[in-house]
Amino acid sequence: MSNSVFSSLLKLSEYGCGLLVTGAHDRLTKIIYNTIR
Repeated sequence: MSNSVFSSLLKLSEYGCGLLVTGAHDRLTKIIYNTIR
């Protein structure tokens, strides 16, 4: 039981980190794109 909960928590944290990284990447690309233009 605790093992499945731990694995689901791990997946959630990985998903959250992925969202944060993609959000930061989107902002960075927008800023770079605006500076190039």
